[in-house]
Amino acid sequence: MEKPIPATDKLFFDLKEIHFNLMRAAHYSDPKIRQFCQELYLDNETLLNMPVELYIPVEHEWLIETLTFQWKYYLLKWIESHRIGQVITIKKLNRFIEQLTIEEKIRCYRMPLIIENNSKMIFYEYMEVLAQHHIIKLIRKNKWSVRKRAERFKSEAVKLETLRKSSSIKSSNNEQSKYIVYSNEF
Repeated sequence: MEKPIPATDKLFFDLKEIHFNLMRAAHYSDPKIRQFCQELYLDNETLLNMPVELYIPVEHEWLIETLTFQWKYYLLKWIESHRIGQVITIKKLNRFIEQLTIEEKIRCYRMPLIIENNSKMIFYEYMEVLAQHHIIKLIRKNKWSVRKRAERFKSEAVKLETLRKSSSIKSSNNEQSKYIVYSNEF
């Protein structure tokens, strides 16, 4: 049975509005968005065909300085580089996050009272979102299997309709949400 998104959530989001804000920023040539668009272009993708899952916020994403769409895209692309059914372990995921950090593809805000591994926690939160959208499946603590590729869009009308439908869903990321406890022990 499908795990429902908790009804206790207080954070609502409008995915269409997020999409329009991103398109507006691209239109006005925001340098960060332009660089992200160039990366998409090199992967034969565009802002238009980006998967809906990239728009869904996670609770602590504000701790990452890198554009939310960008780091989520990196993770989704990495997951999709695995074949369907392949297992992804926390160890592999942590190596991938460390690689992104070394290559400076993700940057976290520096705050004196925030622990250093906050980027890992944020990636784990996003893995939970991807599991709820059936891109991956949690097979046991610290292990996921790849279920499918995220849907890409060929027309903005179809994407906007999908965003509208998805906006009616509540975000699963709030203070009361119980995340799986991930350990650094392997």
